[in-house]
Amino acid sequence: MIKKKILLILFVTAMITMFSSCNKDMFSVKLITDQVGEGDDSFNQPAIEGLYIAEETIEKMEYSIENAADIDDYKNIFANLNPRTDLVICLGYNASSEIITAASENSNIDFIAIDCEFHDVTENLTGIQFKVEESSFLAGYIAGMTTETNKIAFVGGKDASPIWPFEYGYKAGVDYAAEQLDKQIDVSVIYLDSFTDYNLGKEYSLKLYEEGNDIIFQAAGSAGTGVIEAAKETNKFVIGVDIDQSYLAPDNVLTSVLKDIKSSVIEAVYESSKGKGYPDSTIYFGLKEGGVDIAAINPLVDSDVISRTYELKDLIINGIIDPPANEKEYKDYMIK
Repeated sequence: MIKKKILLILFVTAMITMFSSCNKDMFSVKLITDQVGEGDDSFNQPAIEGLYIAEETIEKMEYSIENAADIDDYKNIFANLNPRTDLVICLGYNASSEIITAASENSNIDFIAIDCEFHDVTENLTGIQFKVEESSFLAGYIAGMTTETNKIAFVGGKDASPIWPFEYGYKAGVDYAAEQLDKQIDVSVIYLDSFTDYNLGKEYSLKLYEEGNDIIFQAAGSAGTGVIEAAKETNKFVIGVDIDQSYLAPDNVLTSVLKDIKSSVIEAVYESSKGKGYPDSTIYFGLKEGGVDIAAINPLVDSDVISRTYELKDLIINGIIDPPANEKEYKDYMIK
């Protein structure tokens, strides 16, 4: 009996050792989604798709996905990180404060935060920012050249620094169009204080359309899908965000302001898996780097406007036009 117990213990020990040895070579990634998580048709979706693609192309890779609806969720997730984790990717600016602490306490793990900005905080922490003011400028130009009521709007999720580039880039693009047309175009701005409330997005947008706004650019996460539904119901136009959202309303989405989150996740996983890592600061991706763009423009937009939009894109890439990313930059831009 004793011999059998000893043999059983040795067998179990051997199996545990073998299992640990197999898993020690696995490259482990944790993706932390922001607020809504999977199925938001916007910000989180391309990141998750990028993770799936990375897992298919990188040998011996494992991953997990967790959703952080608020700051406490980030704290709990970071407090319970598996020490075998090699890379943590966080989505959304809500992670910016907690991830600094987590990176400082886990020097063996690479941390990347998308839509966050850091400068020389800790060697294993990198921020990725997209210069969405550039693509938003193009969207604003399209809206300004297309509006028939000379009243258009912007609906943001929260009045916060990561959303301001969408607003001010858009307004500058509208102004550029208004100058070409020699007329005034009014831009209404509303912040929902939510990236998740679909009904609120729809409610505010229906009101904006009723007030004569015929185009709305939304940068409001899954709450923005409510804006798109309002456009469908009123037969008005809307501009999508993060991914090409034309599939949600093909007749109503003029274009979408894109962030190539998917490729950023794929590259981050690949670089980290090869031990290369990223610099301990912030990487910026704009039109020139292919990090932002606009989706295919709705054929309902005048063909001359489409051509001019792509000419403007070249001007931005070449530094001739520098779209504003915040209120101060917008004021300075308007003085020029």
